[in-house]
Amino acid sequence: GVGGSGLTTGGGGGGSAAQHAQPALVVCDGSDVEVERCDIKSAAGVAVLVRDKVTEPQVLACRVHGSGQGGFLFCNDSGGVLRGCVIRDHAMAAVNITTGAAPEVSRNTIVGGVFVFKRGCGVVRDNDISSPAPKKAAAVEVRDDGSSPKVTGNRIHHTHGVAAYFHLGGGGVLTGNTITDTDAECVEVADPGTEPVVRDNVISNGKSVGIRIHS
Repeated sequence: GVGGSGLTTGGGGGGSAAQHAQPALVVCDGSDVEVERCDIKSAAGVAVLVRDKVTEPQVLACRVHGSGQGGFLFCNDSGGVLRGCVIRDHAMAAVNITTGAAPEVSRNTIVGGVFVFKRGCGVVRDNDISSPAPKKAAAVEVRDDGSSPKVTGNRIHHTHGVAAYFHLGGGGVLTGNTITDTDAECVEVADPGTEPVVRDNVISNGKSVGIRIHS
């Protein structure tokens, strides 16, 4: 595959409003590109868009920051590896996984949360995840039928909203995480048909209840 390292890239420069919303990096059509030690941001769009079946990039040790939407958007059955990156200071969630995408997201520093929705899957493992004020979104949010990530071994902390929020039928596994220093619930499970597996987590120092389950 093609690779790139040590680059600085940005999207959403001058031009029309549509151009302003362009990602800084798009990986698609089955690419297995390796992107390492790059500085990536988009003024108005998502910083990195990964889409399409058998698209399996490796994004390693990058700094992804300051984008007008989210940091990463994995969609349309894509995969890949996101490892060892610092992802922060985005207007929306730092990592977004949707429409059948199943990446491995591991050993990153993620400020701004992980959002899994509309059949998003994959593995979120061994990350440092926070979602501090003023953001009220969950640090990890899983929603919609068919969404089923494995969230394991992470340190989830300093959240202004819920630390881990499953709702609208979202499933998956929340196991072996340390969840601490939250302004809201540590774990919240809401709505009929929402049935994640929650086990072997260490929960402490929350300002609200540890686990809340409701319909």
